[in-house]
Amino acid sequence: MARQRRARIAALTRMALYIRASSSGNAQAQHLPGPANRDVQMPARILLVEDDPDVARILRHVLFDEGYSVDSVATAAEAYMRLRQHTYALVIADLRLPDGDGTEVADHAAELGAKTAIMSGYVHALKPDSADRHEVMVKPMRPVELIAAVRRLIG
Repeated sequence: MARQRRARIAALTRMALYIRASSSGNAQAQHLPGPANRDVQMPARILLVEDDPDVARILRHVLFDEGYSVDSVATAAEAYMRLRQHTYALVIADLRLPDGDGTEVADHAAELGAKTAIMSGYVHALKPDSADRHEVMVKPMRPVELIAAVRRLIG
């Protein structure tokens, strides 16, 4: 438990440092040009399903800085409601949610035509066929890894 907590704190610290560096214009920041720099009318819309508010805030900030439109929810129930209300280019779901399984949310989103990704520090808990159906992102991840995965999926 202490090891997981230290890993989470380290990941959050790395993300916060990235955000601070990219916001200040630091030349060492690993800032990749996003869709906002292309001839795109509307930014790609992403649904982020993450129950940890600190992680969700950081991921939202990183994605927003890259030019994506991000909606964030904390539960599977909220995700299903949003999927009924809006069309998303990409759904990124945490594997373990308080009221369900992120792979089920991702499966539903894929049926609606969205690209999908599952993120988790518990990748070993994924069903074998889930990795075939969805992009898998291992937490903790660096912001540059998140952006690279998103670009692979939706540009």
